[in-house]
Amino acid sequence: VDWSSTSKIPLRAPDGTIKAIAGVTRPFASGIDIDRELGPALGVMKEQFTSTIKIPELAKEAGLSLSAFERKFKKIFHMTARSYIRHLRVHEACYLLSQSSHQLVEVAHRCGFSDQSHLSREFSRIMKTTPLTYRRSHRAR
Repeated sequence: VDWSSTSKIPLRAPDGTIKAIAGVTRPFASGIDIDRELGPALGVMKEQFTSTIKIPELAKEAGLSLSAFERKFKKIFHMTARSYIRHLRVHEACYLLSQSSHQLVEVAHRCGFSDQSHLSREFSRIMKTTPLTYRRSHRAR
């Protein structure tokens, strides 16, 4: 999963009606060497997101104190490390929902959620749709 930041502005006609939207997308943390600064911790997150990851252990992987790690992570990604892990799990669920016929309980288990309800709650909060609605609209044909 690669993260980016998008800014959008409406393009208006002389009468004030919106005719289009212009946007710019850029990778998070431009100008920061993420691999050098947080690479080891990000590697652990990407490899182990389905299991319980302790944030103090991530800080240790990055060679930072817990508070310094949390500050740097939030500055770079505009979210906490815990939230980043939830996003990794939801994005993996997106892949499984669109590419497999696994039941929701199996998707939840494979993505590190405690149960189907937990998957549905987090998925809906992040994706703004339910897992089943997502599956119906993104299912590989």
